[in-house]
Amino acid sequence: GIHHAFELYSIDELDLIVRRSAEILNVPIVPLGSLEIARRSRGTPRIANRMLKRVRDWAQVRADGVITQEVADEAFRAHEIDHLGLDELDRMGRMVNDLLLLARAERPDFLHVGTFESSTFASEVQAKVQGLADRMWVDGGQPVGPVVGDRHRLTQAWMQLAQNAVQHTDTGDAIELGSRLRDGTLELWVGDSGSGVAVEDRDAIFHGFARSGDSHRDGEHYGLGLPIVRAIAEAHQGRVAVGTSALGGALFTIALPVGNESRGHHR
Repeated sequence: GIHHAFELYSIDELDLIVRRSAEILNVPIVPLGSLEIARRSRGTPRIANRMLKRVRDWAQVRADGVITQEVADEAFRAHEIDHLGLDELDRMGRMVNDLLLLARAERPDFLHVGTFESSTFASEVQAKVQGLADRMWVDGGQPVGPVVGDRHRLTQAWMQLAQNAVQHTDTGDAIELGSRLRDGTLELWVGDSGSGVAVEDRDAIFHGFARSGDSHRDGEHYGLGLPIVRAIAEAHQGRVAVGTSALGGALFTIALPVGNESRGHHR
């Protein structure tokens, strides 16, 4: 298949886009209101403008027309849009895509393997995660040296771990992304300051729809994101594990052999 890489916009960039669009549309909006919309725009200006219009309509009908943080939050709750900017249709579509991806994981064309520079790869992912949510993103270090693997799939796996950390933390909490080359192994990790993963749950969460014991998430399921990370790691003859982060929450680590003979097409 053909892989496309899309750059996510930062929260600050999306906030500016929302404020400019509001000015063009002659919509009164306060800074915290535009920031709330930016946080739920999934790193994409198109979604930011769509969200703005939905909140505008709510503000005009149910409030005094001014978009504040409270009004934006009320509008998102009414439309059942979660803190990631997903509504029910989005969530169903994501689940279908995840199921299809897992079904492909055993196919020989699941990976498209090539050699790439690990430091450049790490820098690109560090930049992408900034647009996921308003968190204190910590750079845990970057490796130097060539790596053999599917760059697109590894980006997908690492981003999924970052997204998982976002789901289990709040605005302003710390999330660390780090990577290193050690003893012929590439390690990619994400640690957070959330409530962590209970020892008894640490195996089940990689097998799909495990229920979290994390009261922060009110019993929410983990879904298929972590099984996808596991499938990508194992396709590279690697593994993924969870432990406790120095930040106090969960620490997810993908470990891959640097010169692995991963199944899949080589470029």
